[in-house]
Amino acid sequence: MPNKQSGYTLASLAVALFIISILYLNVNRDNQVRMNVVAYDTVVLSAEVLSKAVNTYYFANCNLGTTMPSPTVNDLISDGYLSSPESIYNNLDLIFTPQIVDPGTPDSLIYLTTNAPSSSVAQQIVEQSTNASRFGSTVTFTYKPSTSNTYNQTRVSEMKRYFGESYCR
Repeated sequence: MPNKQSGYTLASLAVALFIISILYLNVNRDNQVRMNVVAYDTVVLSAEVLSKAVNTYYFANCNLGTTMPSPTVNDLISDGYLSSPESIYNNLDLIFTPQIVDPGTPDSLIYLTTNAPSSSVAQQIVEQSTNASRFGSTVTFTYKPSTSNTYNQTRVSEMKRYFGESYCR
């Protein structure tokens, strides 16, 4: 009787290892993509937290009108609008610069600007937010400031604006 050997050949083991490595690379790449999306989302969330702080600052100082200065992040922290720098921390360690344009007018806007590490990262951040735009690697988030903190105050402010009174409060 001939001796019949059974088992895996070197070729079948190589094919199995090849399939396992392809699966591993796909899973690893998907995990990296997910981690990048999370990092971009933290930038958007940081911008939203900072915009709320700048909006509160704007509401508190709206009576200054066009003389209202744009606060820095340090100003917002020292004045109590932000609890700490960690409250706007993001996974990419991007630093925001707030700017208020045309304060005290119906055309006022809040801009939060940051510089991404590259234009491709900036594009990915912009794709995560509807109110973001980019120029090169610079990302700008745009917000319309509120002139009141309740619905009724908002309606009164709109009526005052309509009849030519002060935009603020």
